Amino acid sequence: MKCRYSFPVKGRIRPSINVPVPSRGWLYQFKTEDGIITGIDVIVPLPNREDWPKIQEDPSPGIAAQIEPKTPHLPWIQRELRALQGLLAFFGLHYIELERPVVEWLPESEQERKLLHIYKYKREIQDLSNNKIIPLSFDVLARAVIASDAATDIEVPLNFFRRGMLDVYAGNYIEAIYDFYFVLENQFGDGKFKTAAVSNAFLKSEKLISCVQRALADPGPMITSQGRINEQFEKVYGKVDIEESIKNIIKLRGYLHHHTSKRRDIWNPEDQGRYEMEALFLQSVTYNVVFEISKPYLWDKSVVNAYEKLVKSYKNAQ
Repeated sequence: MKCRYSFPVKGRIRPSINVPVPSRGWLYQFKTEDGIITGIDVIVPLPNREDWPKIQEDPSPGIAAQIEPKTPHLPWIQRELRALQGLLAFFGLHYIELERPVVEWLPESEQERKLLHIYKYKREIQDLSNNKIIPLSFDVLARAVIASDAATDIEVPLNFFRRGMLDVYAGNYIEAIYDFYFVLENQFGDGKFKTAAVSNAFLKSEKLISCVQRALADPGPMITSQGRINEQFEKVYGKVDIEESIKNIIKLRGYLHHHTSKRRDIWNPEDQGRYEMEALFLQSVTYNVVFEISKPYLWDKSVVNAYEKLVKSYKNAQ
């Protein structure tokens, strides 16, 4: 039995020839379109029956079957591909999509084919269809347009938050932490940069304390609905007070701001998943912050009056 892991590739590499490359018992193959590399397949042998995928029928009420894909080689393949994309970056590679490869099992005999119950597997995250998106009340949309001129005063923290959300969506959790932290530094850092000074500035802000307190009490469904993430959240933030939570945020930002090859446990820019929980918690905190600073603009009396005037003009025109 063999297993093939297929990873999409983004970039502009046109190999002069295209032949498989064997390495340490694995086989690397390159997919191309118009001569440009668009994917990498890594084929590995699976001599042990224990490493084959399994299907458990009727594991619990309401579930017909549970798939155990068994991908013991995947962490090591991802580790090598992280290095490979760095080596090929000189020559036009943008990135290799490492997190959710297509996994395909390749039986080498009729007996293996009969024993195999699943041939292909891919884990995906699907967006909600457009018709399931909760409609945004038109008055909010209109008032945002009316308030946008005055709201240029706060567009920097708003756009740091927007970029942070995009990074979370893309799985770039380290970059998201930077963006969300800049929201806090912009609003509450008082121009300070050293850890002690920033901590004192943050802890002086009643608004920030309130926003952190709400995030601790309700970090949001992106944390609470994911068992692994929620467990990490409870471990880090479940039993600490607001002051310690703020210090944890500042400490994390300081840790990610520096790098050294002398520490074996230093953060890896490709190990984004390690910081998912922290990014989601900061998203919850900064959501509270940007909503609070946006309210005076969206619900400003002149904005509300302008919207009401707009509604009346539309009604009179009908």
